[in-house]
Amino acid sequence: MAKLIFILGGARSGKSSFACKLAEDMCPSMGDVVYLATAEVTDDEMARRIARHKARRPSHWQTIEEPRNLARITKILGETEKVVLLDCLTILLSNIILSEVKDQKDLYKHEERLVKSFSSLAEAAAKSAFPVIFVSNEVGMGICPENYLGRVFRDLVGRINQEISRKAAEVYFLRAGIPQKIK
Repeated sequence: MAKLIFILGGARSGKSSFACKLAEDMCPSMGDVVYLATAEVTDDEMARRIARHKARRPSHWQTIEEPRNLARITKILGETEKVVLLDCLTILLSNIILSEVKDQKDLYKHEERLVKSFSSLAEAAAKSAFPVIFVSNEVGMGICPENYLGRVFRDLVGRINQEISRKAAEVYFLRAGIPQKIK
């Protein structure tokens, strides 16, 4: 049965590992998994993170690297006849902001368009023929960021997470590696 599953948590909360396990558990009856990777190698530290994520995934999973093209991701969701795991929405949003918003001081002018775009992505995922798992960071539980870009990014992620949660059939929150089903 097709559905959108949304997994949230802080940094190093275990959300990606949980998402992989969930996708793997669906495989016996659903076929292989398409892993939509949104991260790009930007420095040595990011290269190590990406390598850890790759090592954790089964080698027979299909990996599609798509760091910023929401239209391509939506198309993949509509055409794929496999479980899809997108990891992660916050990196995807960050990549889009850095590539599309020329003047970061004007990010707030793009807020409605970005929220609407991610909401449309969630609608496509919810209508997919196979289960779709989205992973995102919960970034609104810490201190208020010191700078403008950090505050607007935090607010955008919060709004997008709310949109995804509304459209998801199931929502999990991870803390210290422990998943809690909240919807």
